[in-house]
Amino acid sequence: MIGESIPLGPTLKLKFNYELSATRNTYHARSGQTISIPPAPISQNSWSHNVPQGMKDEVVRAVKHSYGTEMTGLTVESFRMCW
Repeated sequence: MIGESIPLGPTLKLKFNYELSATRNTYHARSGQTISIPPAPISQNSWSHNVPQGMKDEVVRAVKHSYGTEMTGLTVESFRMCW
């Protein structure tokens, strides 16, 4: 599990980036290929805060793995993803 932190800004909140791949495969008839496309609901297709719980759990594990005991008493306040 590897992620990266963005230095604290004026809000004094730590930002942590974690790359997690996801696919939503569909057949594209014109090209004859199967391709991955963003979700149809606008709430999930670009910089969404509507993140599936499984992905949230994965990010929390990565943050705890990266920071260890320094995470004690802290929680991840928000999540977002980009396609």
